Amino acid sequence: MRILALDENKLEAFKAYCRIARKDVDESYLYDSDLEKYKINDENITYIALSDLEEIIGVCSVIWTPYFRKANHGRIRILHAMDNNKEVYEALIAAVNKEAYSLGIGSIFLFNDILHKEVAAIIESRGFRVERYSYLMVRSELPIEEISPLEGFIFRSFVEVKDEEDWCHVRNQAFQKLAGSTTPITPDMVKDMCHEEDCIKNGMIMLYKNDCPIGIIRISKEEEEKVSYGFISSLAVIPEYQHQGLGRLLLRKGILFAREHNLKHMMLCVNAENEQALTLYKDEGFKNREVMVCYRLHIKAKS
Repeated sequence: MRILALDENKLEAFKAYCRIARKDVDESYLYDSDLEKYKINDENITYIALSDLEEIIGVCSVIWTPYFRKANHGRIRILHAMDNNKEVYEALIAAVNKEAYSLGIGSIFLFNDILHKEVAAIIESRGFRVERYSYLMVRSELPIEEISPLEGFIFRSFVEVKDEEDWCHVRNQAFQKLAGSTTPITPDMVKDMCHEEDCIKNGMIMLYKNDCPIGIIRISKEEEEKVSYGFISSLAVIPEYQHQGLGRLLLRKGILFAREHNLKHMMLCVNAENEQALTLYKDEGFKNREVMVCYRLHIKAKS
């Protein structure tokens, strides 16, 4: 076995490996659109394990974009070894740890399905520690009440080039204390959201009061096992307007929007410690389907 930094000669083989392995890992950054955009540069720290036949038998890739640099932590795109080979995992983690240390990265993190106990045991033996839990929740085709905005409040679709600052204002205020989301997003990041593969036209919805942005929700399309879901993300209300039922109003608006686009099933992710959001989602018919564990490795000189 050899551990090498990814180069152009193995780039397509790496992408092919990711497409096969993504069913076994958190695939948040492994969609076809992500892999098509992937480049070998300083925003991607990637190592591969090669067999004696020069075939890829394991990969580890860390995302190190400006967004993650602000928080001084890297986000693992994929960590995977064929047949859960412990030796391969350990060698890949050691290689990534060494480069991350040289770059001054404080920590790296990943999500692992709670049912993948063998992988959990391996990464825990290499110093990864549980930081938090996240639930994947789904809602089947259930009745949903029609809604009307409260007096003085209006919904409208996000307008590109005009509303990026407003979107950031709401999201950053609402998520400033939410684990995993404390780093502020930028208008450029919001602009990119409008062109992602899963985007639905007018699927970014904003709630205003007297021309002041106070709430947001994004509905995108998720395909899984031949079922189409409306995926809810960025549901947020600025702190001074929370606890007034506006989050529920936005959630129902998003579900109704999805129905209009023939998406009868819904999906979302939520932090386990976000009890207010959990209560809302359960009240509105969402049920837990998967539990993901966020693991973090604090970088040091030796792995």
